Amino acid sequence: MLSSRVTQLETDMKRQLHEYQRQTSDAQTTITSLHNRQMADREAIGSLMGQLQELRSSRATDEARVGSLRRELQDTSQELRESLSRNNRQAAKVESLEAQIKNMVLDHERELKKKDSEREIVVEELEHISEQYQQLSSTFAAQSEELSLVERETRETRETLALRETELATLRQKKERRASVSKAQSFDEMKTLLEQSDEEKDRLRSELSKAVAMLGDYEQAREEKDMEIRRLQEELKSRDAQVGELNQLTANLATVQSQLEEQRTLEARLRQEMQDQSEEQVRLQRAYQTAVETRDSVLRERAGLQRALEEATSSVASLSDQLGRYKAIEQRLFDETQSYQSQLEALREEKSKLAKECANLAKENAAISGHQNLRQKIHYHATTKLENSRLKEEVMVLENRLRVKTTELANLQKKVTHLLTEPPTTHTPTKSSPSSSSSSFTTPSIGPHHLNNTSLLKENIVPK
Repeated sequence: MLSSRVTQLETDMKRQLHEYQRQTSDAQTTITSLHNRQMADREAIGSLMGQLQELRSSRATDEARVGSLRRELQDTSQELRESLSRNNRQAAKVESLEAQIKNMVLDHERELKKKDSEREIVVEELEHISEQYQQLSSTFAAQSEELSLVERETRETRETLALRETELATLRQKKERRASVSKAQSFDEMKTLLEQSDEEKDRLRSELSKAVAMLGDYEQAREEKDMEIRRLQEELKSRDAQVGELNQLTANLATVQSQLEEQRTLEARLRQEMQDQSEEQVRLQRAYQTAVETRDSVLRERAGLQRALEEATSSVASLSDQLGRYKAIEQRLFDETQSYQSQLEALREEKSKLAKECANLAKENAAISGHQNLRQKIHYHATTKLENSRLKEEVMVLENRLRVKTTELANLQKKVTHLLTEPPTTHTPTKSSPSSSSSSFTTPSIGPHHLNNTSLLKENIVPK
């Protein structure tokens, strides 16, 4: 009965030890898998943090690039607006210049037409005046010849008159001499001579009066011709002034034509400048479109990075939740280990009681089996010793496993305490935007002592 009880106790102990070993092995496997998952999660969290830091730095770079592109876009827009306003002003200026040039061209054309008509009139008048001048010149030459002829005749008449007066004076002297020399001439001869001399005097007086009248007529005609010549000279002077004015108008026309050519050249240059400015405006518009497309691509890339950051944040949050669950599982396993330890203590107490009962039973068995032969006693004692040594070995194995489990639990307790008491390392993201700064989070850092504890835990968990 005692042996059956001992056998039953040994069987129960073996079963309990086997169950404990199985539970310990399951716990070891679970802890190892949890540790591996925790290490993988920490590595994933580290890689995610690195990726998150890279995303934040790239996001900061992209935001700086977007800012520079935005400033370039604003500068390009400002330049485009200034160019448009400058082009509008230049276009208005060119339009006003074109209107002025058209008005000037019309005015110059009207003036040219007017001056052409005036020039034609002046040319006709000059031709008419030239004809009149030629006629007057021929008339003046004829009248000059007539005047010279009249003057010559007048001189001849005056010479004849002077000669006749000289002859009359000579006759008077002769008459006086004859009167003084010969007073004896007859009265008839004297009367005849006096009559002849009176007739001659009358004739000479009449010729003289005619010559004087003719001379007065010639003087009056000469004065009229002189007045006509002076009038013709004044007309010629006025015609010369008109010719000078015509030459001045021709020079002014040439100047106006040169100015018109300059205005046309200026207009062509302004048109070329407008064309260049239009091409520059098209280039600026293309640059603006390129900048807008670049900004849109950067914004799309930024949105993609934002989504990746949100996904990384959600992944970190999920990993943090998993870490919390792992800590809860570790705490639960620690509690189970504590319960196993209490059961082991109970088994130790029961073992000690069983050892005492075995000793008592051995004494009773020795007392009862005293009548057996020596060989049976020796065999019984040897069998009992072997059984005791086997039980001692099992107890030592259980003690070693208990020691290992205690060490494992102590390491787990230290690890959990360290994880719970260690200050979290804050990963400060790169300052990029208000939205990105709000997504910063803290994760516990993984130090080398954790790895040492983990390796020690792995070494101690290996079943012996």
